[in-house]
Amino acid sequence: SYSATFEATVPEGKDSKTNTLQFELRGSGTAPSVTLEGPPLFGDSGGEFNFGKMQVGKSHVVDFVLRNDGIIPATARYEVQEASQHFSVVCPKNIPLEPKAQQPLQVRFHPKGIGNFSLPVRVCTLHNPYEDTTITF
Repeated sequence: SYSATFEATVPEGKDSKTNTLQFELRGSGTAPSVTLEGPPLFGDSGGEFNFGKMQVGKSHVVDFVLRNDGIIPATARYEVQEASQHFSVVCPKNIPLEPKAQQPLQVRFHPKGIGNFSLPVRVCTLHNPYEDTTITF
């Protein structure tokens, strides 16, 4: 909730009873919010999910769900920060969600060669600067 005091004064007003107007303003608000659910993440900044060791030519899929538990519509967005041939993300890049709605987000690891591979994915809620995180797969 929010509160403030509005005050207006008439410059060079002659009557002290009528040259000032003052009243209190109160309100409340809500911000769009989207929750990302799935397997446990770890890491100090944002989150990390380790697919572990995988044979070349094999694949592993991890399923997440984007959910709007709020009372107003919200739009989630994901951005792959560095494209990789070893990963695929299956989900629209912009996900509009009505209250109580959800949308699956799937990340697939399919290594094309031997090595250590990662994919940073930024997930954010539009118009909510407090919901912005990067998950490294």
